[in-house]
This record gives sequence, structure tokens and C-alpha cells, in this order.
Amino acid sequence: MPFIDTNALEVIERLPGWQGRYFHSPSMTFAHLATEVTQVAVGEMKHRIVHTLQKYLLNPPIKLALAIGLPLPGYALLETKGRKTGNPRRTPVGDGRIGNEFWLGVCRK
Repeated sequence: MPFIDTNALEVIERLPGWQGRYFHSPSMTFAHLATEVTQVAVGEMKHRIVHTLQKYLLNPPIKLALAIGLPLPGYALLETKGRKTGNPRRTPVGDGRIGNEFWLGVCRK
């Protein structure tokens, strides 16, 4: 059976926003459809995975190390007050020193 390079197939837009590649033969039919919605769904899934890993796996040990005074290059501990309770909230964030300036890097959806 010959190998089919799907990237070489012509992209056809059958409906507005739906683009796909199609291949027909006597033994099989191949169709791959893509839309902007799938790109959004993939981005959302990536955000959820990264957020969960950061919240439960990466942030706790980084937060502990920074709280006890261990210097971790590239990290800073940002402290804010809770909006309703007024309790302090500490979140590890990425930092970068450039001369006399201190930059914070945070990820937002």
C-alpha cells in the first residue's frame, strides 16, 4: 500500500470556516477537517494542564523555598491581600532584573 502524504493534499473549504483535506480511493476515504474552534479548544486544554501543574506540583515547593528565604533565580514571591477576606496571598511569579528595574512575569489566560 503506498504512503499518502496528507500535507500534500489540497486544502478545500466546503463550508465557511471549515477547511479540510480529502482523499478518495476504491478502498478508503480520508477526510481531515479543521476549524478555528479546534484551535481554541486545544489552547484551552493546554491552559488547563499548565495551570493545574503549576498550582499543585510546581508552585508549592517554590513558594516554600522562597518563604524560608532560599534565593531561587528567576522567581519572586508576590504578596497581595485577599479581596474579600483581606488575608495575605502569596504567589510565586517569574522575575527578571534589568539594571535597576525589576520585572514580573505572570501567565494569564
